[in-house]
Parts: sequence; C-alpha cells; structure tokens
Amino acid sequence: MHLQHLSVHRKHVATLLAGVLLIALGSFAALVAPRASADQNAGVKVSFSPLILADKDGTEYPGKPAHLEDPVRMKFAWDASTANPQPGESFSIGLPAEYRYREIGRHDDLVLGNGTKVGDCVTTSETLTCTFNAAISAATELKGSGNQMIVAQKVTQDNKTTFNANGTDVEVFHPNNERILPIAWVEKDLGKYANSLKRDSSALTWHIQFSGTTIANHLGVEAGSVNSVTFNDVSGGGQTLNTDLGSWYVRVNPEEYGGGADGYFNVAKADGTAMNTDHGTFVLKPTINADGTTASITLSRTDGTFAKNANYEIVYQSLAEGGKIVPGRVYTNSATLNGGKNTTVSAQMAYKDPISYDVQLTQGFGSFGVKKYVTGARQNDVAADTKVRVNVSYELPNGTTEADYPTWANKPTSNPYTVEVTVGQQQATDTLREFPKGTKVTLTEDTSAAALPEALGWGSKTFSVNGTETQDTATFSVDSSVQAVGLYNDVIQKTGSFSISKKVEGSNKEAFSKETFRIDYTCENDSKGTLDVKGDGTPVDGPLVPVGTKCVVSEKEKQADGGAEREGYTVNTKVDNGTFTIKEGPASATLVTVTNTYSEVPKPTPTPTPTEEPTPTPTPTEEPTPTPTPTEEPTPTPTPTEEPTPTPTPTEEPTPTPTPTEVPAPGATADTPSGDGGGNLASTGSNAMPVVAAVAALLATGYAILATRRRAA
Repeated sequence: MHLQHLSVHRKHVATLLAGVLLIALGSFAALVAPRASADQNAGVKVSFSPLILADKDGTEYPGKPAHLEDPVRMKFAWDASTANPQPGESFSIGLPAEYRYREIGRHDDLVLGNGTKVGDCVTTSETLTCTFNAAISAATELKGSGNQMIVAQKVTQDNKTTFNANGTDVEVFHPNNERILPIAWVEKDLGKYANSLKRDSSALTWHIQFSGTTIANHLGVEAGSVNSVTFNDVSGGGQTLNTDLGSWYVRVNPEEYGGGADGYFNVAKADGTAMNTDHGTFVLKPTINADGTTASITLSRTDGTFAKNANYEIVYQSLAEGGKIVPGRVYTNSATLNGGKNTTVSAQMAYKDPISYDVQLTQGFGSFGVKKYVTGARQNDVAADTKVRVNVSYELPNGTTEADYPTWANKPTSNPYTVEVTVGQQQATDTLREFPKGTKVTLTEDTSAAALPEALGWGSKTFSVNGTETQDTATFSVDSSVQAVGLYNDVIQKTGSFSISKKVEGSNKEAFSKETFRIDYTCENDSKGTLDVKGDGTPVDGPLVPVGTKCVVSEKEKQADGGAEREGYTVNTKVDNGTFTIKEGPASATLVTVTNTYSEVPKPTPTPTPTEEPTPTPTPTEEPTPTPTPTEEPTPTPTPTEEPTPTPTPTEEPTPTPTPTEVPAPGATADTPSGDGGGNLASTGSNAMPVVAAVAALLATGYAILATRRRAA
C-alpha cells in the first residue's frame, strides 16, 4: 500500500512538474513571438464601396470602365466597435495584383466620424496600414472612413477581384462592373498633358505629343515629310523649367507596339545621350530663357522623317517653387508650334488634397471647412504652427431669421465670427458650424497676427470653392454637405530700395553739375549695376532688393567710363552712407550722397622763348665800275694830203673789263700799211672784237658768283 501510495504520489508530482514546464514554455513562446501578428487587430472590420474610375486630378467618372494605367478611387469604411483597439494596434488593406497604390509612402490621418484623430495610415505599393494612437483609448464611437487612389495595372478577363480587408478576403467589382481593358494604339494629335502629382511631388512632368501625320497636317505639308519641329514653351506661375538637360527626353510609340506603357520607347536625351536607336536617331535641343519659364524646344530626326504610323513625345519637367507642389494650386503649361496655324496646346495639373470631414449634419443644414495653404518660393520658411484668422459673415436665405429654424443647434455664437486655421491643415472639426441650406456665406482673411520672419511678408490671398478661385474674398451658398474651401497665401520676399544723389563742389561747379556721372552698386545677393546720376543733386532710385541685403556704392573713376575724373582738375570723391542694408520702404528711405570736389590744376608760367638771331641778308657785291679805256694816241700816219684824218674814239661799253692798249705788232710801222691800200681806221675796228668778248665773259662770271652767294645766304 505504501509503495502503491508512493508510486501514485510520484506520478502526481511528475504530472505537476510537466504542467509547470508547459506553462513556462508557453510564456517563453509568447515572449519571443513576432510583434507584427500581435499588433494587427483582426477584430477591426473593413468594407468597401464600389470602385470608381477617376482621372489624374481625382475627378470621378461613374459608369465608365477602367483601362490599363487608369486611376481608380477606392473608398472604405472601418469599424472597431467590437475590436477593443489599443494604441499601437493596426488594421490593413491589401490590394490584388490588378492594382497598386498610386502614392507610395503617403501618410493620412485616421479619424473618427466626429473628426477626432485616432491614428495614422501609410501606404506601400500593395498595402495600406492604419495604426491607432493613444487617443483611441478615450474614444467611444470607434468607426470611420477613408479613401485612396489606386491604379489599374493589369488587363483582366473578369469584372471583379479579391481585396484583403484586414485579413479577410472580400470580392470587389472593377469600375462599372466591367473588366480592366487594354490600351489600343491611338494616333495622337498635337497636344499636351502632364503626369499626375503626389502630395510630396517636387516637380511637374509635361508631355508634348504628336504623330508623324498630325504634325504634318498642322504644318500644312505632306505627311512623312517632316524631320524637325520647334515649339515655344511657356510655364505658368509657381514653377521654373528644369535646366538639367539630362531630364529632358524623347520617346516613340510605334503603332505595332500598341498603346500601353510598354509600347513607348525612350530614344534620346537633350544632353546628347542616345537611349535607343531601334526607332530612329534624334536630337532634342531646348533653349531655356533667363526668366526660367519660357523656352524654345527643337526636336529633329537625323536619320529620316517622323513616321506616319508612330507617336512622338517630348518629355520634360518644371520644378515647383519652394521645392514642393502646393496642394490645390493649378499649374499650367502651353506650347506653340512654329510655322503652324492655331497650334497652341495647353495643359494644367493640380494635386487635390482632399478636404473631408466625417460628421453628421442636421437634416436641412450644411457647413464648410477651410484648409490653409502657403505658396511661393519662401513657403518653407513659414513656421508649421503659424495660424491665420478667417472672418465669417453669413446671411440666412430668403429673409428668414433664426426663429425660423427651431432645430438649428450647432449655430455660430455671433455674426460675423472668426475661426483660426493652421497653415497646411484643415479647420478643426470642433470649430465647424451648421447653417440652414441656402445660407449665403462670405469669407475674408486676416493675417495681421500671423507672424513671419522679418524679411518675409504675406502676398496675394486666393479662395477656392467648388473649383472657382477668387481673390481676397469668397462668397458661396451652403448646401447639405460640408463644403471644402481652400485658402492660399503667397509668402513673398519683402523688398526695399535705395536712391543716389550726386553733388559737385569746387572749381567749375556750375558746368560739372550739369553733367551725368555713372555710379556703381554691388549687393551681396549678386544684384549689381550702374545708375546714371546727374550732378545737380537730383536723386535716382535703385532697383528693388530683398530686405536685409547689404549693398556698397562706388563711383567710376575714368571720365571715359562716365566717372569723376575731368581733364585739368583734381577730384576728391566722398560717399556718404556708401555701405548700407536694405530696409522695407520707399527708395528715399536709404539715400546715398556722392560728392565730387574739383580743384583746377594751376597752369605753369611759360618760359620765354629766345629771340632768334636774324639771318643777315647778304650785301650784293657792287658791280665794278668799268675803267675808261684811254684814247689811243694817234699814230702819225704819213698823209699824202696836208690835213691828217683823226682816229675815232671807241664807244665806251657799260661794264667792260679794262682792256690794255693794244701793242702794235713788232715790225709794224707807220710807214708800212696794214693791208693793201687800207688805212689805220680799218685796223682799229678789227682789234675791238676780242675786247668785247672778254668783257662779256667777265660779266657772266661775276653774275654767277653773285648768284652763288645769294643762294648760300
């Protein structure tokens, strides 16, 4: 007995130890089990509304089927009433192979029907996961709804598919209860379109499309004869064209490849990269102008002409101002074909961030909610907690009063009244007020209390209601829903300026003050230039420059450059307030004065120039007075008669050189006649000729000597 009892006791102990071990192992297993399965609350129920075809803007098209790559709206409801949800738990929606989420990584608030945020939802390409936060613990009505954009990515033969609704398979019909259809090849007319946007998009993608046939038609030439086209492109506000030529490219869609995404082939980039030469060789050349918003775009096929049975697209980007797109803002782009007639094509794109409230309205009443957006190049400099005031005034329909609406409960406390809205957010649910249907509401904005960084200011104000945009104010009628109102504010860079005056002092002041001088300015934001300023003190305004910018003013030096120097004068230049910081206000608030004081350079006393000794005039050599030739004594000649014949005296020459008296030849005597029967007179005339010749030679020599002396003088 004892042994038996002992045996039974041992068995009992062994059984007890085994149980404890199993419990311990179970606890250990619970500790090491993956948290993913523990975090998902399978008790949350998810249901779907019918899928609806949409476009890139989110506009819905009920009653139409979806084609490949079409956007589709998925609406769902969730109910955690019996799930006892806890912070950190989640539910999910998984897509079938026919669809993908359009925005990967998108975050949305998970809200209850009363607008209370109780979690966050985030997407991957295949799954939407919503995780509860601490607010779920205090919530009572644990229901809500939501919607997401998905994309049809597969052609189907069936008209329905299966979604994973938080772990439960649920059949859902494709749009219009039809199958997803393929995309057939369609010849493209000259046109333009843009890719859809996501909430975090930083750029817009534009397409110019045409076929070889349609582009020829617009140019008025034979199809298949065009090998080059040029477009003048213009981008609207809030964007600038991307200067990275590697982001510009051309793609070709030959007819034989169909109209789907896989029928398009990227062939060339604007930076010269050849991507695919199977469908031709192309050169894409964009020339972007200095303003960044206009460009000339030329596409050429270098190995032939644009094929008649192929579509062509020029694809390029514009960068959103401030580095991200503004939800609700409409971005535009247009292109005009050179050489065509009426060939301007345009497109626009906006991201419509849904403004939605899941609230219960009283029968016959409606409401509205405002969402605040900040736009402009400096939008990122606005603090996230910045709030603006929206002033609301209303007029009841048809002259009615409050007494005519006994069920009007959630009414404003006054008329007008004010609500505050935080930038980037929609109006809080608990500030929504109800109005009888048909009530006329007017909205204005007050930004006076919305502080911005010192250099920034509020720009234009735009309201958007039901797709209609108005400046500064919005007026609309309340319907039986919560109407979405978008309020957009440009944040602008405050600007200021400066003015420069020119004064002239000192020598020749009156004349110089009428002249124009060139004054240079250089600012730290690469703003620089030259102002032409008159010397009479009249101020000249500079350009607009961002507030807070430091600038320096200086004057050119050389007169040829329009500077201060003047020939014959020294100049002393003084610049008052030549270094300054731009402040808000008129140009006259910052006055720079440039004063030039001139001093005439003294003229040097001239050194006397020595008088030049006059060159003496040569005295002409006096002509020698000819010496009279003495009368020759008559030689007594034997005269046969008694009266002797006198010998005649020769006539005196004007300037003869004295000739010596001829000596009679030896042997000649008075008794011997000179010739046969000749007397003494004939002999004398014959002897005078040598004398005359000698006198003439002497005169010529004297004249030559005189002329030589005169030339030497």
